[in-house]
Amino acid sequence: MQLLRCPHCNHWRCRECEDNARLRLRCCQCGEVSLAGHWYRGEAKSRPHDLEHSPRLGTGRPPGASKFIADNLNQFLECYDIPLNAFCRFTSLSPWAIRQARGAVRSLPVITETLINATINQIRDGKVWLRRVSRQRRELTWVYPAYKASCPKVVLYCAGGLLPGSCPKRWKECQMIETDWEAVEKIHEGST
Repeated sequence: MQLLRCPHCNHWRCRECEDNARLRLRCCQCGEVSLAGHWYRGEAKSRPHDLEHSPRLGTGRPPGASKFIADNLNQFLECYDIPLNAFCRFTSLSPWAIRQARGAVRSLPVITETLINATINQIRDGKVWLRRVSRQRRELTWVYPAYKASCPKVVLYCAGGLLPGSCPKRWKECQMIETDWEAVEKIHEGST
């Protein structure tokens, strides 16, 4: 039995309401007889079982909602030379979904956007590091204890860098200006 309302008294249809081959319905409260179509018009019906008005109509996210997050991720990965597939293997995300979000074809779930931002922050904080697994494959792995920003030249008034190419002074003599993850990791392991 469908949840319908009487168009005259707004009484919910119950088992006592008469049903004449679903053509005409008689309300058990007011006694009025009306066509079944009047019982489920938009004004008379107030349940989410509407066929005319979907309750989820217009509540979804637009396709381009995640474009900003995907573009930020792409800029971060290009800046530090991190492969998208390595990032996706670490976070268990689909590279195809990220590419679709970057092209504004389909938006990512909000929890996925939060995971992407959290992983970027973990990489920036030195908790996650890119390491070479084989000749062609590199993986993001957890580092414990996390690397801290340090200056390899131990220069006064230099906070030092953490990631490859992140020397704040941009000196040519500084090894932190290199973009090689392995060379910068050796610097961090030597300073601890």
